[in-house]
Amino acid sequence: VFGSATAAVKEPYLSTQATGDLNWKFEELVETISKVHELGLQTHLHAIGDAGIQYALNALEQATSGPLPGVIAHAELTSKHLIDKAKDLGVHLVVQPYWAQYNSMLRSCIQHLGETRTDSLYAFRDILNSGVELSFSSDWPVSRYQPIEGIAVAVNRKSEDSQAPHNPSQAISLEEAIDAYTTSVSKMLGRTGSSLEQRSTFDAVLLDGDLKHQDLDSLMQTKVLAVYKSGTKLFPHH
Repeated sequence: VFGSATAAVKEPYLSTQATGDLNWKFEELVETISKVHELGLQTHLHAIGDAGIQYALNALEQATSGPLPGVIAHAELTSKHLIDKAKDLGVHLVVQPYWAQYNSMLRSCIQHLGETRTDSLYAFRDILNSGVELSFSSDWPVSRYQPIEGIAVAVNRKSEDSQAPHNPSQAISLEEAIDAYTTSVSKMLGRTGSSLEQRSTFDAVLLDGDLKHQDLDSLMQTKVLAVYKSGTKLFPHH
């Protein structure tokens, strides 16, 4: 991670002059990905720094293809080159939107990355504009698990009004944020969508307010009233 200057980066850390750590030998990673794909499974790679993301993309490119798209989780420090390569390979980027705010966690990275690289993190707008599939997840228990809070930060680049927004040029729309938690995830898992018709089963989340008409504070306070999976009510449990 960036807070300990261990994520693999192309440009050395200001604090250590090192470039972080890679956990796999390249040939072994390619071989493992190929075996995973031969078993019909999906590759889910963890890469945070730009060097790690490049390494993961190169490995996916050389490995035998699988039945589902390759996935790179986190993908915090990107560039146009990396985003374009992910698009060319059909790789999905799964990011954690709640991190994209200028809080103490993000500020702890400045001493290692410097201001410019820190400001460039979580480039959601660039990723979507390029046509790469962007999916959201929580990174729980390290981060917050509530999708509503992730949506709020993705749209506002902050979690409360008193915060300065983190690189607001990378903010995305409410509709795009909801899509990243829903439709994009279905695509990543190879599931095809269907229209909602009378008497058909469905997945749904019922909220206590219309997200389109909420300010940041109200959005963060939105409550989930019920959750349905395939037409069955999962929450509340009674």
